[in-house]
Amino acid sequence: MRFFQLCRCRGRGRVAALAFAGVLATLTDLPQAAAQEPTVEPFKVIDHALVRWRSRPRPAQLSYVVDFTGWTKDRSFRRLFRVEHSVADQSTRVTILQSDGPAPPFVQPEKARLLPTETFGFVPSDMALPLATPPPAATTLPVIAAVHATLRYPYDVSFVGIEKVANRLAYHLQLEPRQTPDAFPLRQMWIDASTFDVLQVEAQQFEHLGPIAVPYRLRAWYAEQGPYWLIAHAEAGATIRAGFFSYRSTGDADFEDFQYTP
Repeated sequence: MRFFQLCRCRGRGRVAALAFAGVLATLTDLPQAAAQEPTVEPFKVIDHALVRWRSRPRPAQLSYVVDFTGWTKDRSFRRLFRVEHSVADQSTRVTILQSDGPAPPFVQPEKARLLPTETFGFVPSDMALPLATPPPAATTLPVIAAVHATLRYPYDVSFVGIEKVANRLAYHLQLEPRQTPDAFPLRQMWIDASTFDVLQVEAQQFEHLGPIAVPYRLRAWYAEQGPYWLIAHAEAGATIRAGFFSYRSTGDADFEDFQYTP
């Protein structure tokens, strides 16, 4: 009441009273406005990414060159090889084009373990295709703690935040397998917030050497390759242990010179 009296003494009583009431109304409405902000549901983001992934064309035959550089301790080695890949039956044929330096024991960079058309099995191949269509991307989205994926997905999924990948805003999702980790390797995904293209993934995979399973982390980046959406670059790292002997090996690979048979 004293506030309004002071305002009247200065000849601005009515205007000040209205302004003060407006401020109070704004402050009162803030919780309701915040409650109406959209939230990110990770499994729905993956739904849209699957729709987008499966709507893109796939070549029947695919040929490409892999430029692989690896490091172990202070030594490096390089392999340049061409891969002929049949998408239908997943068969491959590898031709070594160049070989520089010896690869360390157990490392076979030319082994076809990563195909540019794959999705790292973030859903089993027999799962039904969702019928949803990607909605327009929101400009600001709050972070939520975690969301359990629906039964269609063998992961628990959490939304980490929105980050930039190749100058594009992307939903960053973290995944924990609820089933055998070896069978469901995906650990992180970055999905374009506008197009729902998979921009980047990180997987925990295993190299089986007889009875030994060597875990390694692999991160891959996707890009437009002609009419197709394929892996363009990958990086991997693993620590190999045999008794008291152990060493760390890392490598990266560029996928180049794509040729297609539609």
